[in-house]
Amino acid sequence: MAKKGANSSRPSSKKAPQHIKSTAASRNYSLEDILGEYRTQPAESTEEPAALPETDAGAVRRRKDEVEALADHMRSEKRREEKVLPEPEAVPVRSEEEKTGAKRRRVKRSEKKPSQPSEKKDEAESPGRREYRPGGDSPNPLRRLYGWLLGQAAVIAIRKRTKTVQAEETAKAEPELTALESAKVYASQIPAFFRRSRSAALISLLCVWIALAWGADIGIPGALGTDILTATPVSLILLLTVMLMGLDVLTVGILSAVGGRICWETLLSVGCIGSIIDCVYVIVSKNSFAPLPPCAVCCVGITLALRGSWYRCRSLKSAFLALHKSKSFYTVNGEKLSFRDGEFVIKSRRSTAGFIRASEAEDIAEKTGLLLSPFVLIGAVLLSLLAAAIGGSMEQLPHCFAVLSSVCCCWSALLTLPMLLSPINERMSKKGSALGGWKGIEELGDCRHLILGDSDLFPEGTTAFSSIHILAGQDTEQVIARSGSIVAASGSDLARLFADLMERSGGRTLSVLGFSAEDGGAHGMIDGVEVHVGNAGYMYLLGVKIDPKLVGDTVLYTAYERELVAAFGVEYTADPKVAAALHTLQRSGRKSVFAPRDFNIDAQLVEKLFRCKAEGFEFPSAEERQSLRENPMEQEGVPAAIVSAGGLDALTDVFDSARYLTRCGRIVRILCIVSTVLGLLLGFVFCLRGAWGVVSATRLLLYMLFWLLPGLAMSAKPGL
Repeated sequence: MAKKGANSSRPSSKKAPQHIKSTAASRNYSLEDILGEYRTQPAESTEEPAALPETDAGAVRRRKDEVEALADHMRSEKRREEKVLPEPEAVPVRSEEEKTGAKRRRVKRSEKKPSQPSEKKDEAESPGRREYRPGGDSPNPLRRLYGWLLGQAAVIAIRKRTKTVQAEETAKAEPELTALESAKVYASQIPAFFRRSRSAALISLLCVWIALAWGADIGIPGALGTDILTATPVSLILLLTVMLMGLDVLTVGILSAVGGRICWETLLSVGCIGSIIDCVYVIVSKNSFAPLPPCAVCCVGITLALRGSWYRCRSLKSAFLALHKSKSFYTVNGEKLSFRDGEFVIKSRRSTAGFIRASEAEDIAEKTGLLLSPFVLIGAVLLSLLAAAIGGSMEQLPHCFAVLSSVCCCWSALLTLPMLLSPINERMSKKGSALGGWKGIEELGDCRHLILGDSDLFPEGTTAFSSIHILAGQDTEQVIARSGSIVAASGSDLARLFADLMERSGGRTLSVLGFSAEDGGAHGMIDGVEVHVGNAGYMYLLGVKIDPKLVGDTVLYTAYERELVAAFGVEYTADPKVAAALHTLQRSGRKSVFAPRDFNIDAQLVEKLFRCKAEGFEFPSAEERQSLRENPMEQEGVPAAIVSAGGLDALTDVFDSARYLTRCGRIVRILCIVSTVLGLLLGFVFCLRGAWGVVSATRLLLYMLFWLLPGLAMSAKPGL
């Protein structure tokens, strides 16, 4: 019994035992009564007893604990009564047999061996419940390393994705500048970039001259061509001067790396740091047999980066000025239609919200740099260490790192794409058109089909009324208003002509009920009268009689309840630019789908006016034309490009330029990847062998220039 009392668990001070709660509920003890009963007990003797039985000591402790628990319980009951809460139900008193059985079960559990694991622990360590960690508990060190690397990669990916999402949300939350304000911002930066790039080019030429003197035996007066301890400090001074001129480019690279976005500018900054370290080491060690540091490569790289920034500012200024000056323009997007295969270039009326921010986004080369640069930077550091360690001379580590880091940043990524886009946007800006960044360029470049509307074939100024005949007995103002309302509901560009007529006659556009478009015409209810508007073939199908004097190929007829009331003769003028664009589309093999709303435009009219066979063009039914022209207008999205209210020549110019730039961007992406990876591998091999003449500053300049030549050739294409 003594052992049982000693091993009994101590009750919590916040929860009274069940037998105390039941007794208090049956006899209604108060807190004062219980405490009074406890105080009236005889006080313990101050003298220390010789030997207190273990049973009595356990009983005293249990009694004190029960009194304290009951006191806490009564206080909580009092607080509940003050809050007007229902009293808890009384717990039934357990019998002596139940208490004895519970005590026996506790004793059996306490008699288990200490080494025997508990069921809860077994459950936690069971394979079915264990949290999966790749290689985390494996005894194989390679598997543990694999698991650790996989976990780190996942963490980096999640952080990068989180930062990207946060940056996008912040950009969306910030108000977008107007087109004029954005154009002024970039226009103000153009002179500074031009002056700095030109000054950096002059200083870079001197640094290149020093490199050529050491690599190609070009004579330089004095010790610059013969003494490495003289040429190295001069090259270092020239490099630092160029770095000061391109300080904003290097700052962008360093801050991007600190923010977790390693880009081409970061690699350019690392290459400059590697060359500086190499120069300092040569000067401090006074090694007269050391190779010349590749300062010339870094100087030319900074110069090209400044020149690329100049082209970029010019391109964005032209695009934003076109958006600001164009009072009437269309937006161009590449759309996937549910009822047609492939992607179509569609011109429609949309909001230009987001156009400025999309134009400022990264191009294809910059996106490639964000993905490739982290691995290139790590590879340059590791390969430099390996080349110096395996080569047997750690003294060559600064030069190995300078060589490998100088070929990391591809020059085509800094210059080619801005140099291609700038003249294109400048040329388009004169026509009121512009491309909306590289996302829009890729969107249009992946399309192979065009959807053409009324304004594409007959822009503003090429259509006019040649004659107007209103039958006798009809109200002129009413006939013009009803005819113009049906034409406006169809979405035809002839609505402009009817709007001018209504303005002169004092009419206004009326509401049309039950509108329906068909091949060659449309009808609807206006003021309870069924009004039909269409060409001669449409009226013939309706059974409307037309006076032979009013018959014509480009005449629109109006009928009330299938009775002719008016005839409007329309004169169409073929624009030579539109005709040339149609011939170009035919020769290119691109599929063109005509979706005009004008009831007179058909294959015969196109062949007659533009002297172009309609074999390569498609004229769908009226229902499909309505869907082709209406669905894109209802969708939301950032415009891929904008064009003025001109004809087909402006649309095809945007389309062809986007396709050409898309192909060039993909070529530049391949050039960046191949030149960077190949440069690291070749540099590692020659540094490992100690072939410093092969990786001299002159050879590195020629290598980097070789990968820039394709971009220069693409920018020299005629017509762009």
